[in-house]
Formats: sequence, C-alpha cells, structure tokens
Amino acid sequence: MTLRAMLRTLTVCIPMLSGLAGCHPQVPPTPTSTLLLRVSPQTSSVLLDDQPLLARSTTGGPVRLRVPVGPHRLEVRALGHLSAYRDVDVRAGVESSVLVTLRPDPDAEFDPSEPSDPASSRGPALAVPPLPARL
Repeated sequence: MTLRAMLRTLTVCIPMLSGLAGCHPQVPPTPTSTLLLRVSPQTSSVLLDDQPLLARSTTGGPVRLRVPVGPHRLEVRALGHLSAYRDVDVRAGVESSVLVTLRPDPDAEFDPSEPSDPASSRGPALAVPPLPARL
C-alpha cells in the first residue's frame, strides 16, 4: 500500500471513528421556563407559536406549561367569541403568567351564553310537504 493510499484511508476512516467514539460536539439542551396560562372560556383552543396546545385545566385553575425561553405568540379562540393574541417573553428562572378572557362576538350566530344542544344547532325543523297522490 502506498503512502498516498494510506493517507486517503485515514482521511476517510478517522472522521467515522471519531463519531463512534463520542467526539462529536454535544448540543446543549434548550433552556425552558414556566408559563402559567388561564383562559376564559375554559373550552377555548390555544395555540403557542401556531402549534395547538393539548393541555387543559381540569380544575378551572391555570395550566402550568414548560416552554422554551424566548419570545412566543399565543392565540386563543372559542366558538362565538373574538380571538385574542398575546406576545409573551419567557425568561429563564422567571415564572410568566398570562390571563386571556375572550369577548363575545356580537356578529356570531352562536350564542355562547346558551347551553350547547346539538338538536337546536341544526336550526328550525323543516316541514316536508306530503307526496302527491299520483306520480
């Protein structure tokens, strides 16, 4: 084997071996902090940075979330209400708290103060005319 061939082999093999040996740089974990979120109505949908949050409060209290440190955009929506947006800057070691109360949408056909009844949401019953005696 010539010196040139040996160098070519080393150039190819050494990076592969260093990856196996754990010599590649470690990516530090993203720092997180706590965000306390309370929304009204409780049935609201919440998006954090355009991603839906799947956490809901079962006690009516705030939801405690661990989120990456930095700026975030909250969007809160609910049927029959105007959507609300909040910009939140989450800082390391500081618990951030956000309260969002949605206002009813005056133009909505859905009345959020009335209980939800699937039968009434279909609208008025339609009268079906009888079939003619002869076709």
